[in-house]
Amino acid sequence: MPCRPSENRAMMSRHHVIVTGGGLLSLIGCTTDTLGPATEVLLDKTDPTIPVGDTVRVRATPVDADDRVIPGKPATWEVADGSVASVDDGGLVQGLSMGSTEVSATADCITGSTTAVVTTPAPGG
Repeated sequence: MPCRPSENRAMMSRHHVIVTGGGLLSLIGCTTDTLGPATEVLLDKTDPTIPVGDTVRVRATPVDADDRVIPGKPATWEVADGSVASVDDGGLVQGLSMGSTEVSATADCITGSTTAVVTTPAPGG
């Protein structure tokens, strides 16, 4: 099935609040921006090294054309070589055998990736 960008748009609100004497709040303005589809998927780990049997969590952050984070946008995870590592729906990468493999997260047909390097098991592991 071909990848199709999401038709849904996330909303982001900004409220401008002034705190006055006596703890009173005054709402002075509110704007709502519509976030566009993801134009980049940023990953928080660059080429993680994982001993066989261990895990590393990689987090994906989809951003729009204005570099604004798109909250709640799910990513689909996959690894290029499932004999070297596996990844779950939440980005938890497990080293299975020595080698390297690309780990990818995709949102709105845009993919961010990194290379996981799986090494010998940790001593005592």
